[in-house]
Amino acid sequence: MTRKIAFILILVLFSFSLIAQDKIQTTGTLKKPDKRMLFARTSDYLVLMKISPGIPEPQEVVELSFEVYKEMKVADPVYGNLSPVMDVKLAASVYYEKLPEATYRYVVQPLQDAGSFGFHFFPQQVGRYVVKLDIIAQEQDAVTANFGVYVGVWPLPQGEEIDQIPKDENGKPIMKKAAGPVGPGGVVASEQGKETESDMKRVMRELGRTWQYIVKDIFVPGKKLDTNGISRESKRMAEFLKKEQTALVKDKDSQFSQFITDLIVGFEEIASAADSKDEKATLEAIKKVNYNVILRGHLRYRFKNTDADKYKTK
Repeated sequence: MTRKIAFILILVLFSFSLIAQDKIQTTGTLKKPDKRMLFARTSDYLVLMKISPGIPEPQEVVELSFEVYKEMKVADPVYGNLSPVMDVKLAASVYYEKLPEATYRYVVQPLQDAGSFGFHFFPQQVGRYVVKLDIIAQEQDAVTANFGVYVGVWPLPQGEEIDQIPKDENGKPIMKKAAGPVGPGGVVASEQGKETESDMKRVMRELGRTWQYIVKDIFVPGKKLDTNGISRESKRMAEFLKKEQTALVKDKDSQFSQFITDLIVGFEEIASAADSKDEKATLEAIKKVNYNVILRGHLRYRFKNTDADKYKTK
């Protein structure tokens, strides 16, 4: 009898061991999604928000892109029941959920595709950020779509989906777009043959991260500029761009080549001003590079918008 109980106990312990091992293996296979897609309804608008990277880390540049549709009672002959909205302006408010008084406002730029818009933000802390997207149509009151972006949180909290697919009142999906194939347990399946990140994307991501660091203190009332940090990061970025310049400008036009050169010169000018410990001169150098190079390049190469070319450089 004692032997039988001992044998049963060993079997139970062995079973628990297998279950625990299986859980460890399953948890170990959890892969952060490259992108996430969420949706929200407000008034008669349907808004999709794509987050890249899907689960960003603090101090990582996050790209938020939006597709704004109007739900049509009578189907459009081209677009069906969801018509992309183009004649609106968008503005976004972003804040850390635990610190709503520190809200940042963003102008959301139109992208190439009809009804598509986007902007970047630079989260500082682990947790949930609230994104409020204001849709402003002519002669109408603004309406707001609300989203949440998790930073440094993986796996996601219970009940949160990697991808949300909009459905109609009968529960039928009205869109088939998704940020990636979703496997059991909400895990994004691996994508076969996926290309590695291009040199261009890698460099632009690093440029965005560095620029966000440089300007992080400018909008904080009463806070002094970190001239040592600004100098260090500006010098590092200038050297980084010099090393990458040949590969970046290969097969590109002269305008893009000049853009990279202007970035290098601009970061060197910021570093020189920061080394002088003159806050006013440092701020002027940052503003000059932002207006002459960063803003124009961002609009041209990210959003395919050349409106800034109408205005003279400073």
